[in-house]
Amino acid sequence: MAIGVADLRVGTARAGCRMLSLLLGRRPVPLRAMLALRRLGGRRDALLPAWASETMALGPAGLDFLGKCLRRSAPSTVLEFGSGDSTIQMARVLADVRGDEDVHVLSVEQDAGFADGCRARLAAAGLNAVVAHCELVNQPTPDGETLSYDLDEEFMTTLLPAGGPDMLVIDGPSGDRRVRYPVLPLVQPYLAGETPFLLHDGLRDYELGVAALWRRLPGVSVEGVHVLDEGFVAGTAKPPGSN
Repeated sequence: MAIGVADLRVGTARAGCRMLSLLLGRRPVPLRAMLALRRLGGRRDALLPAWASETMALGPAGLDFLGKCLRRSAPSTVLEFGSGDSTIQMARVLADVRGDEDVHVLSVEQDAGFADGCRARLAAAGLNAVVAHCELVNQPTPDGETLSYDLDEEFMTTLLPAGGPDMLVIDGPSGDRRVRYPVLPLVQPYLAGETPFLLHDGLRDYELGVAALWRRLPGVSVEGVHVLDEGFVAGTAKPPGSN
């Protein structure tokens, strides 16, 4: 069967991602290169593996990557957006790494029933983490308003410890193409210093677009995309007014 031009472009773009990822090792593929490969791919979500169209949950490779990141950095407090398998994984890894029973994972979840289910899973596994339900409200983006988490001062100060989080993992909320954009600027005022973040689904068009907008924010640096699972955008964010 002949390969069409569109399929050839997609295959070339995905192969380029894999090649750059192999060459760079642990380092992410620069965002500029990822955006160029996305343009080459042409069709929607061209860089996303075919299997990933069936789910937005972290797969085994993504959970393993997340666990390795935590073992290297050993954060005291991870602020997560979007609960589930990743919450369980992070709570288990940090309990092992830090050798205590303290709460090291704070997860924000848009669905109350899903939050209850995650808490039940944590309890069944004997793990400690906080899963807080948070409604979605209209929030500003460069393209107009979108529904995203209602991260007001009362919610954030109640959830976070005095020193703020020292790592962010963003895998929610789910919704339209800019739904995750407000998360980072809303969290920045509660950071104590330069804080690493990971944005899951970094091979999807929506998240690549969000990353491209985040890099324009003061205090935000987008390093690139780790090409595994559905992709992780990696970067750092500082509180407003930081040098």
